[in-house]
Amino acid sequence: MLTGVNKELGNWPLEEKRLDKLNANCRQLVEQMHLNDGLLDDMASCGCITMEQKDTIEELNASSAEKNRKVLDILTRKSDAHYYTFLTCLHLNGQSHVANCLLDSKGKNNTNTILMEAICCLMNK
Repeated sequence: MLTGVNKELGNWPLEEKRLDKLNANCRQLVEQMHLNDGLLDDMASCGCITMEQKDTIEELNASSAEKNRKVLDILTRKSDAHYYTFLTCLHLNGQSHVANCLLDSKGKNNTNTILMEAICCLMNK
């Protein structure tokens, strides 16, 4: 169990449809995510991953693709709230093109869409 994470925030574990999106877009995510642009720092500071997980990923003697796979593996064991926090972190780090492939809304790829989907998730609607 994660420390500092409230199970009340979103569905736990990650909903099947979000897992399906991660799996369907895994190759694109692995190829296009850039962890060194502050993404890991932001994910850790907002509770999407723990500091221990961040340090483990950074210390891996692995390619960026392998580190990206590790992030996605961690994300599959998180809540819906973490999923949307991840999308928000991607967007805020200039990686909206990566977040867009995971959005539920078709054709609306912007911050407002991410935030509205996150709010709906948190309200369990």
